[in-house]
Amino acid sequence: MYAIERRKDYGLVLNEFSLTSEETGQSAISGETLEAPANAPFRVRVEVSSTDGQRRPVLVQVIRSGLVLSSTTETTPFSVQLRDVVPQGTGGYFRLMIGSGAHRIVSNPIFVRSRASLTGALP
Repeated sequence: MYAIERRKDYGLVLNEFSLTSEETGQSAISGETLEAPANAPFRVRVEVSSTDGQRRPVLVQVIRSGLVLSSTTETTPFSVQLRDVVPQGTGGYFRLMIGSGAHRIVSNPIFVRSRASLTGALP
C-alpha cells in the first residue's frame, strides 16, 4: 500500500518495494516485518514505472528509521537495489519517497528487526 499524487497525464507506479534477507531468503513488503539474522545483509528492492510508459526522471529517497539512507535521481522505468544489515538487538523501518510535486509516491513502512530482538518491542 502506498499514497500517490498524480495528474491526469500520467502517474508513477510502485511495482515493487521489498526487503529480502540474503541469508534466509525471507521477504517482507509494506506493513510487514522482516526478521533478519543479526548482522546479516538484506536487500532493499524498489521498482517504479510511469502509467504512460514514458521515460521520466524522478527523485528516489529510501528512508531508514526517519533518516535518508539513499537519495538518487532515476529514470522510469527503473529498478534499484540497496544492501544493508541489522545490527544485533536492533530494528527499524524503511519507507520510500519518490518523485515530487504533482507526481509523488509515499510508501507505508516495512519493519525490520534482528533475530536477537524478537522477544523485545520494536524501536
